[in-house]
Amino acid sequence: MGLSMGLAGTLGMLRRTLYPMGLGPYEPYMFYATVGALMLALGFIVFLVNILKTVKITDLVKIIFSSKY
Repeated sequence: MGLSMGLAGTLGMLRRTLYPMGLGPYEPYMFYATVGALMLALGFIVFLVNILKTVKITDLVKIIFSSKY
């Protein structure tokens, strides 16, 4: 994700700018950046599901609500 966005930046793509007529030559780079972001999000969701399946829900509730400050 970072590599493709970095390459687009070295080719002259502006940061924080909307391209209303499409990305033109930068479109492949942004496609790969999107694929990387989706893979990152999917990995985070799998991580959260793994944590929730490993730790029982009742134990998780006890940990959250029984902390004494």
